[in-house]
Amino acid sequence: MASSSKRSWTAIILTTRTPKEADAVAQELATYQKKGYIAAETILLTIADPGAGVGSGGATINALLYTVEHICARRGCQVLSLDVLANSDILIIHHGRPYPFGCSSRAFTLLPRDVLSTGFSELPTNVLHLLDFVGEHLVSHFEHGVWVCSSDMLMRYDPKTETLLEPSATQRKHDACIITVSATPEYASRHGIVVRDHKGFPGFVSNILYAAPESEVRKHMIDNETVALVSGIVFLSASVSEQLLALLVSPALESCTYIGHDTGAQPTPVSLFFDILLAMCNQVTESDFMERSSIVSRADSIAAGVAGRETARKVRRLIWDNMRRFSLTAVHVPNVQHLYLSLDLCYREHELALGAFGGPNIAHSVLLLNHGDVSPKSRCINSYFSSRGPSASLGEVSLVNCYITPDLALEPPSAVCNVDTRMEYFGDQPLTLKTELCLQTFQVNLATKGLNSVHVPVVFGMTDVLMGKFSATTSTYCNIPWPDFMMSSQINETDLWPSSTGMKTLWNAKLFPVLTDSGEPTLDTLFWAFHPARQHRLRSGYPEVDKWRSSWRFSFDDIFKAIDVAAEFASRRALFNDVLGEILRQKLLHSEDFNFLPYFRSAAADGFAQQLLTVLDDVAPLSSHGVTARALALIADLLGSMAGGRGGLRSGPAANEAFAAAYRAFDNEDMVGGIALMAKERKKWIGRPDLLIRCARHYEGAAQICIRKAVASAKKFISVSRSETAEKPSGKHDTWWVAECPARIDLSGGWTDTPPICYEHGGLVINAALLINGKRPIGAKVRRTANFSVVLIGDNDSRLELLETSDLSDYCIPNAPGALLKTCLIFANVLDPQLPQSLSEQLQSKWGSGFEIVSWSNLPQGSGLGTSSILAAAVVAALWSALGMKFDNEAVVHAVLCVEQMLTTGGGWQDQVGGVFGGIKAASSAAKLPLQVQTEKLNITPENLEEFSSRIVLIYTGKPRLAKNLLQNVVRNWYAREESVVSTCTNLKSTAEKCRDSLQNWSFDNIRSCITEYYEQKKLMAAGTEPVSVRELIAALTPYISGHTLAGAGGGGFFFCLLKNPEDREEVEKLVPSVKGAHGSVVFGAAIDVSGMKLTTLPVTA
Repeated sequence: MASSSKRSWTAIILTTRTPKEADAVAQELATYQKKGYIAAETILLTIADPGAGVGSGGATINALLYTVEHICARRGCQVLSLDVLANSDILIIHHGRPYPFGCSSRAFTLLPRDVLSTGFSELPTNVLHLLDFVGEHLVSHFEHGVWVCSSDMLMRYDPKTETLLEPSATQRKHDACIITVSATPEYASRHGIVVRDHKGFPGFVSNILYAAPESEVRKHMIDNETVALVSGIVFLSASVSEQLLALLVSPALESCTYIGHDTGAQPTPVSLFFDILLAMCNQVTESDFMERSSIVSRADSIAAGVAGRETARKVRRLIWDNMRRFSLTAVHVPNVQHLYLSLDLCYREHELALGAFGGPNIAHSVLLLNHGDVSPKSRCINSYFSSRGPSASLGEVSLVNCYITPDLALEPPSAVCNVDTRMEYFGDQPLTLKTELCLQTFQVNLATKGLNSVHVPVVFGMTDVLMGKFSATTSTYCNIPWPDFMMSSQINETDLWPSSTGMKTLWNAKLFPVLTDSGEPTLDTLFWAFHPARQHRLRSGYPEVDKWRSSWRFSFDDIFKAIDVAAEFASRRALFNDVLGEILRQKLLHSEDFNFLPYFRSAAADGFAQQLLTVLDDVAPLSSHGVTARALALIADLLGSMAGGRGGLRSGPAANEAFAAAYRAFDNEDMVGGIALMAKERKKWIGRPDLLIRCARHYEGAAQICIRKAVASAKKFISVSRSETAEKPSGKHDTWWVAECPARIDLSGGWTDTPPICYEHGGLVINAALLINGKRPIGAKVRRTANFSVVLIGDNDSRLELLETSDLSDYCIPNAPGALLKTCLIFANVLDPQLPQSLSEQLQSKWGSGFEIVSWSNLPQGSGLGTSSILAAAVVAALWSALGMKFDNEAVVHAVLCVEQMLTTGGGWQDQVGGVFGGIKAASSAAKLPLQVQTEKLNITPENLEEFSSRIVLIYTGKPRLAKNLLQNVVRNWYAREESVVSTCTNLKSTAEKCRDSLQNWSFDNIRSCITEYYEQKKLMAAGTEPVSVRELIAALTPYISGHTLAGAGGGGFFFCLLKNPEDREEVEKLVPSVKGAHGSVVFGAAIDVSGMKLTTLPVTA
């Protein structure tokens, strides 16, 4: 029995019709691997079939031989060793025959699914869907072996859920196994079904029927409604695969491989299902097997009629003698729908198949409709559409890989694929496509004529059957009978089929100009497809008919023999990034949540990053500071994506002089000039990954300037006026103005107070003021001095005297000595480093004194209790008091917001709220500017507050919290609109609302639940913020606590929890030092401070 764990493919190989097609497909597979859709260690191969008559079995054997050779070489084997099959998982995908309703093949047909993402965005193709289906839902249930997969079908299933296999699938060792799905008898009668042995050997296949009459199919129902349809996916065990390769000793079978092709042998047709697998069916007799050879021509159209009858019989005899000893089983996958993509379909049936596949109608597309409506029957994949007219709408229209400007109008219902109206082939006149038509272009390689690829436009009706006989009365072109079309267009049968040999069909009608007298054909050479249509019969001599007749023309058959698959893939990727540019523009201008990071990585991988940089440069100065800041941050993300994980960490310094001029422009509100200067400088930093990362840091620095400008709007809510009793410049300087503040503990909603989240998404935080060991631990005091200088005294009595304005120049460098106090001096307008006056002159003229500022915190560094912001609040309050200003707590809260932006630490508003206002409160800001913080002290009884305090345990973990990089990463992810961050911000606010209600209604169980829920949300916002020692601490304390969080952003600092029973405090305090990894942990006393910041005065003593 196989392991159910996920396994990576050892090798993936796609078979193609031609070597050029193989090269193009190889590039696509390499791109998928680079973007993570295929494991990095998987060997990727492509190989062209050795001949047109090789058949599905021959193509499989050829691919298997080629793959085993490469695996042997990878593993260092000197000769071919079939032993490598024993521990390999190989996937063979047959690229299949031409398919005009997609990108040249069914394998790379775009599916109506949202853009895929593994960290890199990618358009969902059928081959990626099949890789997911087989790799994620089948392979782990089987032994090592070879999987063979057709790409001629769509497998409809929900990729987000586990596909349920039959229980027997994982309980049996398979020699060879056909994967079957459910289908109605009517559908199955056009395809193949398996007949199971329901008697002696359940699960084994007794026969395979192809295109059997519906009456015969109904004899083999697996339930009341369905039969077991051959899905096109087959598993071959290592032993079966080894035996297949052993058959190559026969020259007739060796002719199916590239080796036979290189020796000039004509390939012998072999069918996978009706030669190889049929020989393993347990109720097929030898005579039945040998007599059924004629079915190959029906089952595999290219696998018959090439070799002589005798050679074919010898091949079947060889297969029977060697493969009969193996058993064929069938595993049924009931929750999957099979949708066959056939040339016998008309386009409308193709659309119905895509519709049955499910998924969104609009995927990776931009529709600009001037307030018009989009029909629910429309389908748009990887397309841009701009309508004509002020109220134009998009009716029943299908757009795939299109860029449609108003120059092309579409009369619904209609379909357009691979058309770009910006290209020369569109021509210079507006066109209107007639109803019920499908318009496409294909890129055809004309190297044989000494020309490069040209775009060949084609048109056909939505109900036309491409393989329908011209002579059949039901056969149509452009939805009308052939005679009617010829009569109206003056195109005759000889024009379309110059040779009288062979069956005449739409598939081989030479309808489509490839070259005209003026070069590459334009769309209007298909004159019959566009309005204004002449209602009367066209007469010979009309110029459009003459132009068409004189052109060199191709049929569908000709087109697909010469199609430039590489160019088709390249144009689709280019269009993907063009559409992405439009999506980027629209989402930014409308401030919509959209995660661009996977798209940026994809654009960098595909070579389209510069195109997106140009879009961002264009959009950045067009709207508010919020749009500009986000655009700058996104440019930083894009530069980081271009670095490809190299070049160092994103967080780092951003003060290189080369960007100074741009920064000054932003500071002066010159957004256009700032963006232009940044773009000009950026060109010098594109060359190496390390330079890209350093440039990205400076773009984030520019975004921070925009944030600072937005936060500065909070000044509107800073109400400060001079007191009538303010000390005059000539007064005595004998007083200390003192501000003492509690610490704060956040209970819910943290991170939503952080700019720009707080004014783009809105913030709501529940926090509490805490006395630590019975005291307010943070404070500042200010006194006036007779000397016209400023003295700053900090922790450990460090002393710094400011004598010149140049001493203030490093105020915005957070780690500079006295940076916070310097910033407060500048903010409070005590000093202005931009004025020409000296520091002493400013102090003398404005204040008549110098100042001494003393600040302190009795908490460990990196506590997570809001120390730096609360200290700023204390300094500002003490300074304003010393200056004789009248203010309230709200003014202090908004002032600290501005101070921290000036300081470039960029904090939120909840810390100062927690340290300025007493008790437990709810603080909020609306999703708008100007930024206003509103604080509501929650109505909690003194008894309940006392109970809350009695349960608080506050433990310093011994590990300081490092918030700077955490904050940068969260802001970065917010601007990128990373999905988990956006959803977590919403959940943070929701939890804060629940916490507020629980506190006011005093539901203690709910309060504790909200705090723990909040802690889990903080860990989602910033990964890696729970040290191992904290996990050990939580595990040890779990019997005693309920409701816990690390203070602030996490990562260290203080651990806050609530006791289940206050009586357990002593037990917990004894337990903490013994916890593994908790060395250095200390339990602090903590209680709710109902008063908040305390302002007092003290006499100055000698």
